[in-house]
Amino acid sequence: MANFKTAIAAENEIMKAADVTFGYDSSIDNVAVALKAVLSNSAGDYVIGGKVKPYGSGGLNVSIEPIFAYKDSTGVCVAETDTTEPVSFEEADSSLDRIDIVEVMGEEEGYDSQSRKFNDPSTGTKTTQTVNTKKRIKLTVVVKKGSNGSESAPAVDAGYVKLAEVRIPAGTNNITSDLIKNIDARKYGEENTDWTTNKSSTFNPSYLANIFYTFLVQHNEDGSHKNAVIKAANIDFGTGSGQVMGSSLPTGQSMSVHGVDFTSSESVTSLIQSLANNVNNLYKYSNDILSRFTFLADLPVACSTANVDIATGGEMTIDGVSVSIGQLVFLKDQTDAKENGFYEVQSGAWNRYAGYTTSAPSAFKHKLVFVKAGTANKGKVFYLNGDFEQIGTDELNFTESNFSPFAIANKAVIRDKDGRFRAKAPKDSEDVARKQEFDEATANTGSTEGRNLLTVLGVTTVAEAMEVLHERCNGEGVADFSGLMIGDYLDLPSLTVDGTTYTWNATYQNLRIVISGFNHYIHCGDTENTKNHILWTFKNVVLQRQMNSSDTNTGGYNASAMKTYLDGVFALGLGSALGSSDYLYTITRAISKKGSSEWVRNTVFLPTEVEVFGVATYGDDQNAWNTNIQYPIYRDSSYYRCKKYNGSRAWWWEATPHASNSTAFCYVTSGGYSHDDSASYSNGGIAPAFCTC
Repeated sequence: MANFKTAIAAENEIMKAADVTFGYDSSIDNVAVALKAVLSNSAGDYVIGGKVKPYGSGGLNVSIEPIFAYKDSTGVCVAETDTTEPVSFEEADSSLDRIDIVEVMGEEEGYDSQSRKFNDPSTGTKTTQTVNTKKRIKLTVVVKKGSNGSESAPAVDAGYVKLAEVRIPAGTNNITSDLIKNIDARKYGEENTDWTTNKSSTFNPSYLANIFYTFLVQHNEDGSHKNAVIKAANIDFGTGSGQVMGSSLPTGQSMSVHGVDFTSSESVTSLIQSLANNVNNLYKYSNDILSRFTFLADLPVACSTANVDIATGGEMTIDGVSVSIGQLVFLKDQTDAKENGFYEVQSGAWNRYAGYTTSAPSAFKHKLVFVKAGTANKGKVFYLNGDFEQIGTDELNFTESNFSPFAIANKAVIRDKDGRFRAKAPKDSEDVARKQEFDEATANTGSTEGRNLLTVLGVTTVAEAMEVLHERCNGEGVADFSGLMIGDYLDLPSLTVDGTTYTWNATYQNLRIVISGFNHYIHCGDTENTKNHILWTFKNVVLQRQMNSSDTNTGGYNASAMKTYLDGVFALGLGSALGSSDYLYTITRAISKKGSSEWVRNTVFLPTEVEVFGVATYGDDQNAWNTNIQYPIYRDSSYYRCKKYNGSRAWWWEATPHASNSTAFCYVTSGGYSHDDSASYSNGGIAPAFCTC
């Protein structure tokens, strides 16, 4: 039985040292006994306060807030009223995480050394010694290091109280609060949520002041609940006298459920019943939703995009369509939504169109309005998303549907009122084609002009198109190249290279980039090309430049000034023109270095003689590994192999050194055949290739 104990002395009694020591020890023990009885009344180590937190100046350091700790197995308690100085951790491993622990213990320490006389009771000899006249229990803090790569913290040492686990990530040099897992158990036996070992070794009953405050937040001084925090557990539900019947609770406010009004005094039961009935009917209703909608036979000549002054009226232009007297116009954007609907164009104020007036208030119920013309609204279908809107009484808020008889981006195809949708040779952007006609019109092996990808992808800028293509390449996942063809193109508005800006010219098509292959270099290389990519070439010569400043082909293309220029300033300017350099994919390919082959890394590059013609003529790109494959764009036609510069036929460089001399590189002539010329020739055309992913 633990009781309060202390030393006593009779008047004039000569005391022994053991009596004084017992007085000290008992005072400490009494504190531990009293706090244990008041705070925990159970076994186990516990801590009050003692939160471990990052040290103010950072680094691999923490501090410990004021603490009272009690070790159950030893009965030793210790208190520290000041925040500790920095407690330091060992340096992190370069590649492996570890978990350390912070543990504390109370240790006795003597202090206040003084010179005192001692009497030998046997001989009566008196001596002088310097001894500690006082002692105290001090807080000892230990950081116990865990094992690198282990997901478990080390076990707490005997005699110590565990305060926290601290994760030390590989390479870290700063401990943040999210790495520290403090005590969150509030009673003996409860586990600390984020600890990995000795999970229930320590608990923290918290400060009494904090506990009282938490209690008083939700309670009055007499212990009763405050009005705002009454919970169901505090209410006596039932059907007996004095009990609360849940079904009799009033709704508290008036509301309407599917056209049925409920007053504020209506019981919750009746409201729930109405909601349940509607929910039960909802599945059947939604399951048959499309069969209730039909197209209106009356087709407006135009549909509004903004408020129209119907009081002034008159003939006008709506969404790019000139409307005239007597025609049907669909207004859906009136400032007062009650005015929305069908109108007849008049020389003065407009009237609602016959059949769509207040005398037929439900004329738009379950009806689809098809708009056949207009700049913004052509091909769109609109409807009301409810069953109760009345013409002239309610706001008519028309919603655009996700389907259309026309081929509009991101919309499903639906037949019109006559059971048709557009199906013919795809000449217009809104047309849908039959398979045979589509195949005939879109087949392209590089022998004819392709399609503008802005139209194909339904976007307005090159950057938007590249973002769509980036998503469809899908990195190292499964690519989606469906609907894309060799020869499809994008026209760059401008290209700035090394301070010079080249601007798009529609006549010369100088900045047109053309899809020339799909995954052309995939899996190739000593360093594998792992990403899905699209191969592009410039349709025409962008600029003219020499291959080297002198007539040498030593080291091949990879050692040339041209390679440095294209992979450097040209690639930087091209990335900006595409919307981001992140779209450019640096590929590995094997090309001639003059007499043998080597693996090179290129971002923007000249194609080799084999990549253009499929075989070597003057160059030596097939003298070793033979990894070159002819580009699809150049395989079936000379349409893209023959290029122009500012409207005139021009020759252009290839990345292949001449096989039998040391001065020349191969090129494609203005007539489309293979040849060679001196490396320093300055009017060689640049029509490079590149890959995007």
